[in-house]
Order: sequence, then C-alpha cells, then structure tokens
Amino acid sequence: MRAASRVAVRALHAELLWQSGRHHEALTDLDVSGCTSLTDAGMDAVARGCKSLVTLSVAGCHGLTEAVMFSL
Repeated sequence: MRAASRVAVRALHAELLWQSGRHHEALTDLDVSGCTSLTDAGMDAVARGCKSLVTLSVAGCHGLTEAVMFSL
C-alpha cells in the first residue's frame, strides 16, 4: 500500500496532526483551509510531525497567529 502524500481536512486536533505526520512520513501536501478550529498548537504539531511537508494551505484558518506562521 502506498503512503498518502496529500491530505485535505476541515476539522482536526493538534494530536491528530502530529500523529498523521509521524505515521505518514511521505506527506508532502496538507490543506487545512477553512479549518476554524486549527490553533497555533496544531501548527506546532504539523511542524514537529510532518517533516516532508512542502505545501501547507491555511486560508481561512482564523485561529492562527502570525507568530506561528513565521516559525514554520
């Protein structure tokens, strides 16, 4: 079975993001656009867990601060 390299989600939790990254190391594209529940903690989880990530779409994620975006 080939690992997923692209994921689109609308509702998620920081732990889910981190686990997804750990178990799908080949993940290169993540689209969380419109996910209003996404917070800075979730983005930190993405940074820690999704080491192969190339593209991250966060349009409409109003729970994120500029600080976390610069830290990526």
